[in-house]
Amino acid sequence: MRTIEDMKLELLSDDSNRFIQALIDYDINSKDKYGSNLLHYYIMNDKSIVHPAGVIIPEFVKKGLDINEKRKDGRTALYLSVQYQLKGIFELLLNHNADIDMQNANGNTPLWEAVMQYKGDGFFIEHLLKNGANPDIENNNGVSPKSLARTIANYDVRRFFNNDNKQQTD
Repeated sequence: MRTIEDMKLELLSDDSNRFIQALIDYDINSKDKYGSNLLHYYIMNDKSIVHPAGVIIPEFVKKGLDINEKRKDGRTALYLSVQYQLKGIFELLLNHNADIDMQNANGNTPLWEAVMQYKGDGFFIEHLLKNGANPDIENNNGVSPKSLARTIANYDVRRFFNNDNKQQTD
């Protein structure tokens, strides 16, 4: 049986077919010492991996990987895709019914992270709100995505939370 460390090396190889074959002899629910499964590792190392997400992520799901599985720090694959600004992976995860309101160990949701990471491109905020993300979920410090948007020094991000939480697009 292959270990997660073996599979991490396979992910870094440039042979997608070999990687998919290696999945046959692998417990897809294995985690490393950080609580990361292969999907977490794939997302965090996206720039180094040549295997297309549109092939690999469905293979993970087909093998039974829970895309809502949390790392030890509570971050899910969807949260990581927002943190690392990976739009294609983010959309794939939404299409596989990723839970949009799961909180990490600090109580932050993917929407909270999208507000924090906002630099003029509202892609993640817009998609999360459109898919029903709750802008009022407070983290462990009592800060929600909506209140964060109103307190950070970035007026532009506030527009997503005007008119009773309805997304505004200008």
